[in-house]
Amino acid sequence: KTTGFCAKGCAAIADSGTSLMAGPTGIITAINEAIGASGVMNQQCKSIVTQYGDAMIAMLTQKMSPYKICAQIGMCSQRGQSQ
Repeated sequence: KTTGFCAKGCAAIADSGTSLMAGPTGIITAINEAIGASGVMNQQCKSIVTQYGDAMIAMLTQKMSPYKICAQIGMCSQRGQSQ
């Protein structure tokens, strides 16, 4: 069954060394939906926003540094390095 994507041809690069797909957002989203998947980063981002979004906004409005916010919510060390 054709989806109509790339009806006039598409350029692509296949990299067997990674499990991530990259491309135009709309097309990648459509591919993920077609195969019953969602992007890993999308899931992680939604999880972080759900868990910490209100606290992050409150800290940002208090003009707290993004590095301190990251450390405060336990996502980074005090030096801003992700864990």
